[in-house]
Amino acid sequence: MLIKHKLIANTTILVVAMILMLMLLNYSSSSLQLDINIAKDIGNIKASVLELRKEEKDFSARKVLKYSEQFNNKISEAKQQIDILSKDFAEVGLSMPELASMGSILTEYQVQFNKVVSLQKRSV
Repeated sequence: MLIKHKLIANTTILVVAMILMLMLLNYSSSSLQLDINIAKDIGNIKASVLELRKEEKDFSARKVLKYSEQFNNKISEAKQQIDILSKDFAEVGLSMPELASMGSILTEYQVQFNKVVSLQKRSV
């Protein structure tokens, strides 16, 4: 075999190896990005729940109806974030029944809070 053929073979192998490494890097980057999005969504849900508690306490302390409206808006946002997180976990191939139960817990929380608001409206 001529040196010229060996160099062409080596160059071809090198190019194929570089293309495979580029594909592997692209795959790992997209996988990492999905993991980052999941972590960000979890943080958003945690922040939303804390904001719900804040709105509840503000309403309890001040008895102003704008806090109940803000509570209902924030609970809708939290439910949307849970749906987004469920979709992200589904993309990874994981099922998280805890997310479904958290959605039902938030719904019950909203029902109970709205009962408190209606009782407060009657007493005023």
